[in-house]
Amino acid sequence: MVRKLKIIAFDFKGFREALHRQAELLKERSGGKYEVEFEFIPSYEKLYEKMIKEGGVFSGEYDVFLCLTDWIPELIRKKGLTPLNDFIEEKPPEGWPNVWSRSLLSLQVDAEGRLYGFPYHNGPIILMYRKDLLEDPEEKLKFKEKFGKPLKVPETWSEFLEVAKFFTRPEEDLYGTVLAAYPDGHMNVYDFLLHLWTRGGELLDENYNPVFNSPEGEEALTFYADLIWKHEVAPKKSLELNTHGAGRFYLEGNAALVWQWAGFACMAEIPEYSKVVGKTGYALVPRGDKGKHTTVNVYWVLTIPAGSQEKEGAYEFLLAAASKLGDKLTTEAGAIGTRLSTWRDEEIQSRWPFYRIMEKVHENAKSPPQIPEYHEINEKLNEMVDNVVKLRKTPREALDETAEEVRRILESAGYYR
Repeated sequence: MVRKLKIIAFDFKGFREALHRQAELLKERSGGKYEVEFEFIPSYEKLYEKMIKEGGVFSGEYDVFLCLTDWIPELIRKKGLTPLNDFIEEKPPEGWPNVWSRSLLSLQVDAEGRLYGFPYHNGPIILMYRKDLLEDPEEKLKFKEKFGKPLKVPETWSEFLEVAKFFTRPEEDLYGTVLAAYPDGHMNVYDFLLHLWTRGGELLDENYNPVFNSPEGEEALTFYADLIWKHEVAPKKSLELNTHGAGRFYLEGNAALVWQWAGFACMAEIPEYSKVVGKTGYALVPRGDKGKHTTVNVYWVLTIPAGSQEKEGAYEFLLAAASKLGDKLTTEAGAIGTRLSTWRDEEIQSRWPFYRIMEKVHENAKSPPQIPEYHEINEKLNEMVDNVVKLRKTPREALDETAEEVRRILESAGYYR
């Protein structure tokens, strides 16, 4: 008798193709024992609402949930996911656990050491730049004449701004950069965190006090909005673009350099998606003049909802997807594999050169606070960034008001008793 599994995930083409290929891998490995159905949700907010806010993890309808690590603490508190430790003890994933970077095994674990998912797709955010532009001899000469210094891949945000200004040529449909400033609580918030952290700032201190309304926070938020309004190196269209819209803007050849999720670095080398195949270079995200290179570490994990009635089969799917072959299938489908073997694979590196810097990028990766209240905090940060980029509030006003709102959220949750 064939047993059915149902998987729910965010609707990203790389996820669609990878999960279907891994379902075939499971079918092959199990001798046809399992048949897999899929449901793909078109936005992060709707996936969160369906599975967490509306209790989809308890419904019994789903057996595998591709879950963002930002949501894990809330799900752990609600007991919405199945711990995998007993399964792992009986039948561990191939090469467990040293085949993954430690940074990809830390966000899906509770205080007692119970693990709730295997890494499936990892960012991280990296710098992507048009090497055909930055390495062009004529452009190099013009830049040297204008700025009195060599044109090179920017290592600081000050250098990033100079390069972005130089290549902003709206008459040629080319901008220095592009932002994903649409207020969906996703990239606009991660952008703020990235700029805050690379300048040496923090969101919360060790006692959970909000400290992002700092000079570093003000510099970060001001810089972000100024890219659109003051320096005009990012198009005003950025206000309407989400992560995928901004990524496509770069892939169409309309931006000289961007910081973006590595998923778009993957797409940049696929002719079906990209007009800049072979023209993109990859580097660490710039730092503040007094900060250090940092990336945002959030990733997607395959989990088993607490309500699943086919936990054994669900775990078999997780094993297939987390295997060396399964992880390479994730990568070849256009998502970002998570195993060190994938990152180091010569064939993968040749096709997608950014994998050569993946381990370096993960050396200094930071994550949003792993607390159940983070989703609520994220909504406040979303409003804060949007108020500033829409010029409704100054960075200082927005930062101070939001810090107070975050304090109230955490105070009501008992963090200061």
